[in-house]
Amino acid sequence: MTNSIPNDSDWGDLINRDYQYAYEKFSGKSSTQAEELFKANVTMRSSDLEFMNRKPFIFYFKTLLRFYEKGNFDFMMSSGADTASCIISVINSKLNSSPTDIHEIAEEIIPILKSISVAQDSLAANRKIYGDFNDQIYPILSQLQT
Repeated sequence: MTNSIPNDSDWGDLINRDYQYAYEKFSGKSSTQAEELFKANVTMRSSDLEFMNRKPFIFYFKTLLRFYEKGNFDFMMSSGADTASCIISVINSKLNSSPTDIHEIAEEIIPILKSISVAQDSLAANRKIYGDFNDQIYPILSQLQT
């Protein structure tokens, strides 16, 4: 898997408004530029990932994982808790719609999920708001580690 910025042919046909919007937001963006998009509003930008084809998805999802690892959050628009929750949500969505996209990068996803599972308190991720990360992550890890 290449780490180059996805080109227009990687994006393919812009089949619906959601995918077209994701293209408008991310197309041609480097990892550094995409990290800034996540920092500005991780909830909105991570939801864009769910509509992407394989190559753009993998490139920008890996960027989201690195953004989480760096911990350079904007606590109003992209807290660590929000970012962790978004990662879990995107993985679950893609496991339902395009599981091979997730399985292809499972080796990179698994350590991040394990770190999220033990970081709920340090991320100040209130269980009443975010649910229990362990309960959400365990079924994902079961699918990815088989």
